[in-house]
Amino acid sequence: MIEKHLKNHKLIQMIEHSLLRETEIFISERNDWMVFKTNIQTSFQVDVLKLLFQEHTDVKEWTIDLEDEDRVLRIKSGTLLKVEELISLGGMFGFQIQMME
Repeated sequence: MIEKHLKNHKLIQMIEHSLLRETEIFISERNDWMVFKTNIQTSFQVDVLKLLFQEHTDVKEWTIDLEDEDRVLRIKSGTLLKVEELISLGGMFGFQIQMME
């Protein structure tokens, strides 16, 4: 009886984990560019972003357009990079980063 309960519990955990992973947003493995709106305005902030991305090995390439009113940040990753992680990382330095559709 206990074994059956444990198996059911493990199955529920696996399903919950699978559902959580489906709700996470990743930058595609196919090296697609993801586009974000930011509040980054100065070259100093760009330098801070550069240091962050140098430390974050999942960021393969990136650009930012300070001339655009949305301060568009484009990121390419060679791996599965969690968008929430990127947004959180920027938030620690006062950057507002939102995925654009």
